[in-house]
Amino acid sequence: MHKRLYIFSNLILVLQVFLLLFCFADLNALPAPVLFAGKLHPVILHMPITLILLLLPFSLFSARRKQQKNIATIFDLMLHAVALVSTLTAITGFFLAAGSAHDADSLFIHKWLGVSIALISHALIYLNKIFETKPLAWNSVLAFTLLISIAGSHFGGTLTHGESFFSFSNNRKAALANKNENEKIYSFSEASAAVIERLNIPFRRVLKVSSTSPALVVKFSIREKFDINLLKECNEIAEQITELNLSGMPVDDQVFPILRGFVNLEKLNLNATSITGTGLSILMSLKKLEQVSVVNTSVGLQEILPLVKMGSIKHVFIWNTKIREQDLLLLRSKSPRINWEMGYQANKNEILQLPPPYLEDNENLIFENELNVALKNPFPNAKIRYTTNGLAPDSSNGEIYTKAIYTKELLRIKAFTSLDNWITSEVIDFTVYPKGIACDSVTLLSIPHRGKSFGGKILIDGRKGYSQTADQLYNSWLGFKKEDFKAGFHFGSKPTLHQIVVSTADMTNSSGASVFPPTKITIKGGDNPKKLKTIGILSPEMPRMIRPNASIPYVIPIKPGQYPYVEIEMLAIKSLPAWHHDKGQKGYVFLDEVFFY
Repeated sequence: MHKRLYIFSNLILVLQVFLLLFCFADLNALPAPVLFAGKLHPVILHMPITLILLLLPFSLFSARRKQQKNIATIFDLMLHAVALVSTLTAITGFFLAAGSAHDADSLFIHKWLGVSIALISHALIYLNKIFETKPLAWNSVLAFTLLISIAGSHFGGTLTHGESFFSFSNNRKAALANKNENEKIYSFSEASAAVIERLNIPFRRVLKVSSTSPALVVKFSIREKFDINLLKECNEIAEQITELNLSGMPVDDQVFPILRGFVNLEKLNLNATSITGTGLSILMSLKKLEQVSVVNTSVGLQEILPLVKMGSIKHVFIWNTKIREQDLLLLRSKSPRINWEMGYQANKNEILQLPPPYLEDNENLIFENELNVALKNPFPNAKIRYTTNGLAPDSSNGEIYTKAIYTKELLRIKAFTSLDNWITSEVIDFTVYPKGIACDSVTLLSIPHRGKSFGGKILIDGRKGYSQTADQLYNSWLGFKKEDFKAGFHFGSKPTLHQIVVSTADMTNSSGASVFPPTKITIKGGDNPKKLKTIGILSPEMPRMIRPNASIPYVIPIKPGQYPYVEIEMLAIKSLPAWHHDKGQKGYVFLDEVFFY
């Protein structure tokens, strides 16, 4: 028996050496068959938990038995079994985590508790002999091991079942009740994670309705980048799509035959598209469809009538179409169960707010030598007033726009439109950038929370990202929250640098976004990553209230010099202010471009 236990113990030792190596290695590069072993983690994890739970009562029981020698042999074998199974559970846990996207904080704690359980379980084999004549100390060690096991189980439950899994508070009960009551149960299976990842591109987002649901939402953005083939490619996940958003995309009535294959579609958004509605009758084959939106289209009464016959339809949004108010009475009489939404009907005496001005060319925000910035007025006879000094324009501050604004340098423009008997528009904020000195490559030294697939090259690709809505941050932006932004910029030559500009997003006004300026920007320069010195620091002012979404350039003056390598670090705000809807939480830092001058 002792010889077998010796082999047993050495096997545990070898496995724990690998376990410690896994703590500091990137396992994502391992072959898929190896990572597949991670699926065994939830299968075997109950074995060490059960054995650890039995250790303390077994120890107390054996202390009062006459045949202690025989019981001691069994107990020793039991300790070896606990150590082996705990180590295997921890190793498979590492493989499982490598292919998943769990909450990083809970995963970190659960990982180290799991490793601790494996190491302590191995140590119990030797401590059992050391404390052979000290039952109080030995049982205290077993009780401590049990507590560590309970803590590890708690954070494991948090990863798989959500926060407060072991809480029996009223909030937890209410959350469980609401989840069971409100979350739909679907009979179809989940789409392949690999397929979802492949279909997710900057202009097409494929999102799960919830972490536990197989249903998917597909959203398209950037009209100029849309191609009908992007929609056709979604046939791979047609069964799982329950919501499709094509708002603003250049699609016409040819889209309806494609939609026929989305058999579980529940919500369809065709707002501001080129459809006339001649193919809307095709939607009658979609038996799960509950909501259709055709706002700002050429759809008329005859085209919308087929929806009346659909028993599943609950809501239809039809404002700014060819459907008139008298048509609405007919629709309501034919199908009173459908909620026909005509939208807001303005009072002729009500004073309305003007829309803000916009750039005539919103694509070329980065220029080579010089640029004429032309603003477009969205409303006839309205005046555009603007500033270029960073201050917000008002009725007495700024210039009235009459012609394109010429610049050869970085230029930040804030503008609004005004007209008598109208409410002044919101202030629009945008910046144009000289191209600057080219950077050869970028190395990300921290892991993005959003946009990881873009890589560091997105920061020097010469393309500005959009930043008017939170959804646009999925395209051409890197977001950092759990880790602060840090990256190294490599130059093939030794350029003389005087200042660096970082383009960041500012979205204090977007629910759930919590995108704030960095609290501190540190610039280091040198010949290589090992020979660096601080050459510039900037601490941006934090917003004191909600302000319009914008892309803000932060100009960091640096000590002039030749720097083949530059390292930039930006710290995210640790606790959002009391006036913010996510107060107390950590904020995001988003950036899309870095310029060197």
